[in-house]
Amino acid sequence: AALLGLAAVAAPAATTAERRWPAAARRRLLGLAATLLLAPAALLFRPAPAAPGAPPERLRIVTYNVHCGAGVDGDLDLEAIARTIEAASPEVVALQEASRGWLVNGGVDLVAWLARRLAMPHVVFGGHAGRTWGNAVLSRRPFLAAAVEPLPPADLAIPRGLIDVRLPLDGGVLTLLATHLHAGDGTASGAVRLRQVAALRRRLAGPPAARHTVIAGDLNAAPGAAAIARLRRAGLIDAWSEAGVGDGETYPSPAARERIDYLWITPDLAVSKVRVLPSLASDHLPLTAEIRLRGPAGSREEPALTGNRASYLRTRPRSRQISHRHSPLGMK
Repeated sequence: AALLGLAAVAAPAATTAERRWPAAARRRLLGLAATLLLAPAALLFRPAPAAPGAPPERLRIVTYNVHCGAGVDGDLDLEAIARTIEAASPEVVALQEASRGWLVNGGVDLVAWLARRLAMPHVVFGGHAGRTWGNAVLSRRPFLAAAVEPLPPADLAIPRGLIDVRLPLDGGVLTLLATHLHAGDGTASGAVRLRQVAALRRRLAGPPAARHTVIAGDLNAAPGAAAIARLRRAGLIDAWSEAGVGDGETYPSPAARERIDYLWITPDLAVSKVRVLPSLASDHLPLTAEIRLRGPAGSREEPALTGNRASYLRTRPRSRQISHRHSPLGMK
């Protein structure tokens, strides 16, 4: 309760700081607030150790760009989104283009509606392009800790960000980084995504085999892109390449021809049942997988909580609309 109270008190201060302080100073303030908020949380909330010899616990994850609830026919149909997600029976869902009361989708709070409909009471929302549009993570499991952070650069027409949540898994802790990278073709857009991938890599703590991390989201980059190569060089494993069947293409629905939605895992995780779900509920198709920790149960190491870990404090840049050739809502 004290942690939530501190976040609530600090949030208005962050809004005032945006008007008076430069961006670099605000980021330093956010980093300090994050450390103060999550350091106690890391000590208070620790998962119970798994029993030695127990079968491995699995976590089913879905990543889904829900296009603000608009289907391929342009109609708003949240029930179709919910049924598509239900088909995978996930415990955790990473959403992109999730809106909360945005006029473009009739003012519907898609995040709250899906959380109730899917019986996923644990929610983190990152309103990166204003307070009504961004990323969200829904979960049936309680979060051990959570962070919301903007991605560079700060002057994008549609700002981007990430959500960092910690979940209990098999006596250890799983880190989920949910994000939606910059859209656009050409060298300049590719350079922006490289900066954003560099920010994601900085969130990885510990040696390559002790991170217990999943990166989920719409990365707006094909498998051969420079940003994707950078993730591979960091030692991350593309879940689809590891255990998927077929081409894994997710965009645009229904006749997908691009693979731009991903689940990446660190080498200390094992992945299975990776598949793309058929649907007409969005212009993207959802990607799902089962994740487990490698090694015998009861021997899990907990990754360190380091760096700018968390808070619901964030910069709130003005939302501006841009057009994109692929999407009737101007996004991808």
